Order: sequence, then C-alpha cells, then structure tokens
Amino acid sequence: SFLISHNGWYTKVLDNSLSGAGRKFLLGKSLVKAVTLGTSVVVGGA
Repeated sequence: SFLISHNGWYTKVLDNSLSGAGRKFLLGKSLVKAVTLGTSVVVGGA
C-alpha cells in the first residue's frame, strides 16, 4: 500500500483495491498536484 496526500490529509490506498494502471494514475496525479503546489508556494514567496 502507499499514501496519497490530499490537502495535507493522507489517504491509504490498498494495493489490491486498484489495478496497476489505477495506482500509477493516482500516484502521478498526486505528484503533479504536489509539484504544482510547491511551485505556486515558491512563486508566491518570491
């Protein structure tokens, strides 16, 4: 299993509850969101 961060809250997703493609999609989505959030914070603080 792995954790997905959503607005500071962590949701545990069981490996057997999703297909491999579903896990990759959710993980990629959370990474994009984290990068976007981090970038906006850096830009806002500059």
